[in-house]
Amino acid sequence: MSDERSREFESFDEPASNLPLLDKLDRVIASLPPGDPARRDLLDLRPHVSDQSQMIGEARQMIEKLEEVIKKVTSPANRIGTFLGATSKDTAHIVVGGADYYCNVDPRIPLAKLKKGTRVLVNEAISASQRPDRSRKSPR
Repeated sequence: MSDERSREFESFDEPASNLPLLDKLDRVIASLPPGDPARRDLLDLRPHVSDQSQMIGEARQMIEKLEEVIKKVTSPANRIGTFLGATSKDTAHIVVGGADYYCNVDPRIPLAKLKKGTRVLVNEAISASQRPDRSRKSPR
């Protein structure tokens, strides 16, 4: 490529490294003179590059969907608890599997509207020190 053509090629606004493959190919084709045999070959190659780019885009979308499905399938199950009452404006008293907990409530849930006995979804982000000690028997 001559120096003049190189400068013309570099004069595009966006750096070539940030462009999609098809746009890069179009830039190369545009930089060649109309009678250049390489230009004809590149023009013949363009539909194949376009098809491959489209296939790669579709494959990326499918991979993203599969990753989402894998994330859902491999995430741990949530426990269900029973709401016993509110202890403050953002804390609830619940029971899960026979163990009582005081827990924070999602701010999107109107705590005042929950009724005793309502089943609630429990976030399992409880550290071992917050879990009830099942080795001790409670007095009856």
